[in-house]
Amino acid sequence: MNNIKEKEESKGLDDIESKGFGRIIAPFTKGKHAQQIRIWRPSEFKAMVRAIPKDYAITQFEALLYSGCRYIELVALKDNPNMFEDTKIHLTPMVIKKDKIAIKERWVTLNHNGVRAIEDYLKLKKSLPHYNVWRENLERWADLANLPFGYRTIKHKNGKTESIKTHFMSAKTSRHTWESWLATYYPKKLNQIYLSQGHDSMTALNHYINLPFNQKDKDEMGEFVYGWEP
Repeated sequence: MNNIKEKEESKGLDDIESKGFGRIIAPFTKGKHAQQIRIWRPSEFKAMVRAIPKDYAITQFEALLYSGCRYIELVALKDNPNMFEDTKIHLTPMVIKKDKIAIKERWVTLNHNGVRAIEDYLKLKKSLPHYNVWRENLERWADLANLPFGYRTIKHKNGKTESIKTHFMSAKTSRHTWESWLATYYPKKLNQIYLSQGHDSMTALNHYINLPFNQKDKDEMGEFVYGWEP
């Protein structure tokens, strides 16, 4: 059982303790604040797909995973479909206008699953919702999929505490999951993964290799990542 402490200033909360059961959580540090990001096992991803009620949402869900793009990048791709070329997505500073992204231009590598997912995504009339809405959707679908969950014990500033059920979903979950699967399945291609994902450091990818995937997880990853060739 994991004990995780974090801070959520957006809710005006003090200390938060999280307890979970059987799920994979990766620490993600952003500025002064640490977040806890869920990483899907392949079986969990399949369960999520089965639980999503709308076809267009499944398409969005798969496009986020198989591209490994940031949420803001996939939103930009919908408005600039010419960035998708053959088996690559060409992200440029002209469309990725976010100061905190270190590498402003890169080519995202797609395998056959990724090409199919992005082609389907670009045909959609529906745009991705705000990332907070997407996170709420992920939490709801995880409930429908009966994924392992945890509780956050929230201590309010008035001293009162409250336990909140959570699956630790985030708009970053798909990206971090894809990175972890690639790094686990292709440990000799870390430099290529690093370039495709747009990191300026190998630290994060080195961490993903140590995530507690079991052998069944590793065997099932092949169905998703096979054919990923930079």
